[in-house]
Amino acid sequence: MFDPRLSSWQTLRKEANLCDLKTGLERINYFWESVPFTPYYLDWDHPDAWPDPWTLISENHYCDLAKALAMLYTVCFTKHKDDIDLELRIYKCISSGYEYNIIWINGGEFILNYSNDIVNTEHMQKDLKLLKSYSIEDLKLDRY
Repeated sequence: MFDPRLSSWQTLRKEANLCDLKTGLERINYFWESVPFTPYYLDWDHPDAWPDPWTLISENHYCDLAKALAMLYTVCFTKHKDDIDLELRIYKCISSGYEYNIIWINGGEFILNYSNDIVNTEHMQKDLKLLKSYSIEDLKLDRY
């Protein structure tokens, strides 16, 4: 079952490479928003325990953080990576306590995994507190 998922991921990256940045991000967001949800798969404060891209796809468990990580990995394996600032950010809503695991691109110009659509900072709730931010360098993604 791993091979079809890996093949789908490769196709997604190829499609994203053929598009402009916004369209590529829309395809990536849509793809990962449609995977089955698994609660409590990854811990946001233990990035050293996060799986590499191939393990993540192989294990096929996607909590909200795992979906965000999959989006980040996917963007990192496209031509767009070199032209953008890219972070994985974890926010907590002060009023509801809900946590958001988002992909923050170009200072909030594009935000993935906040809702079903790509948004920007204007569309985010105002009572969010940043808990943690991970850059590509923090996650050592240049080793892939």
